[in-house]
Amino acid sequence: MTEEPIGPKDALGTAHVFELREGLRSLYQLDDAYSRGDVRSLTRRHVTRIEQIIDTAHYSDTIGRQLQLLAGATAQRCGWPYCDADDQGRARPLLGR
Repeated sequence: MTEEPIGPKDALGTAHVFELREGLRSLYQLDDAYSRGDVRSLTRRHVTRIEQIIDTAHYSDTIGRQLQLLAGATAQRCGWPYCDADDQGRARPLLGR
């Protein structure tokens, strides 16, 4: 997962969405190898990155829908460890997307 910022001057395309999806896939693999709690902070950072891209980048409506779906899937992945740890206050906003 790269951490290069995608700024508002860049027009997002399919390749960018693919990169973000690959980041989520990598988080799933880490979760399988370790534990949700261990991967939680990385997943939260990925959610934040996607949200920043949604808020600041330029993209088509189709890419925007893909970004929203990806943000929701990543947030849910981040929310389950909080739920498992009985931290409903942190889980609810992530799982309610």
